[in-house]
Amino acid sequence: MGERFLRRTFDTFQITAKNQSAARAAKRYAEGFAELLPKQGQPEPGRNGLFIVGPMGTGKTHLAAAIANQLIKQGTPVICMTMIDLLERIKRTFAKGDVDEGSILRLYKTVPLLVIDDMGKEQPTEWAVSTVYNIVNGRYEAYLPTIVTTNYDSKALIARMTPQATRDSVTAEATIDRLNEMCRVIILDGESWRGMAGGPSGTDQSSKHNEKNARPAAEDRRLAPAPRPAEHRTITHERRLYHGIL
Repeated sequence: MGERFLRRTFDTFQITAKNQSAARAAKRYAEGFAELLPKQGQPEPGRNGLFIVGPMGTGKTHLAAAIANQLIKQGTPVICMTMIDLLERIKRTFAKGDVDEGSILRLYKTVPLLVIDDMGKEQPTEWAVSTVYNIVNGRYEAYLPTIVTTNYDSKALIARMTPQATRDSVTAEATIDRLNEMCRVIILDGESWRGMAGGPSGTDQSSKHNEKNARPAAEDRRLAPAPRPAEHRTITHERRLYHGIL
């Protein structure tokens, strides 16, 4: 996660009529995260991840980063990075020869929350698609929550993740099928903040003013309310928690 998004919190997310439902769902997710983790002897946690979908510049990464930053502040280990950076980090670490590939992948499979930003932007090589599937499937089998942001729906994402050399979409389809079972969907719509004055980072006062005057927007009905503990607003980088490998 780049320095820009280390500054992204719920307080700096500017609320509008089109994004307020998504913002509320993301905030509830962060506040109730402890209840989403698998517990021995308890029922399956069900869909405990998020699939945040929408056009470019609508705040997908901001909300995902806000969740990550809040949980890290509370002491929950989180890895948050783009799909391209994640694959590059694995490749670079493995190339050093200090850690075997299984150990590297184990980190991404077992961290309490993995946030994959911009899925579908990576080069769809056989190695890349296989590695993504390996990580997602590991988390699927362990019932661990995963957050994905993307510009694409499932069909388009499968096409984007299918290697051009072979046109074999089986691994891409299996990856998205698992994510669909693991994640609830949050849809963000509207114009790109990057083309508007002020950007997505309003002050606390302007955000609350916009939220007060905005009409409720459609929200994924599968997103159930979660308990609301006290808010935490400090930002920490996940590398501090995983400096040994990352």
